[in-house]
Amino acid sequence: MRRLVVAAALVTAWAGQGRADDPAVLGRSGMEQVYVWRDYDAWSEGLALVRAGVHKTDPQMVLRLMACVVKNGDHAVVIARAGVASKTILVIDGAQKGCRGFVTDEDLGMR
Repeated sequence: MRRLVVAAALVTAWAGQGRADDPAVLGRSGMEQVYVWRDYDAWSEGLALVRAGVHKTDPQMVLRLMACVVKNGDHAVVIARAGVASKTILVIDGAQKGCRGFVTDEDLGMR
């Protein structure tokens, strides 16, 4: 009987959580777009350029590092965990459907 109660509790807990392969909503509160970077290195380089203010004088240097820019609310499937707080995703709807790249967990809200 005790095993049955434990099993039922586990099933109930798992049922409320999204699976890793469920579509995820892209976006952050207050933002209109999500930047999908080619990979971790491109994200890291892009951040350094933005911090240095390069994006203001030569935005192409930052844009070339991006895989695409998607609308807040578009959906993606997580392809792989890219790091502790990042994922490699594949956009599955919207104007950038098919775009594959890197996002931080801040830009990824699981449904």
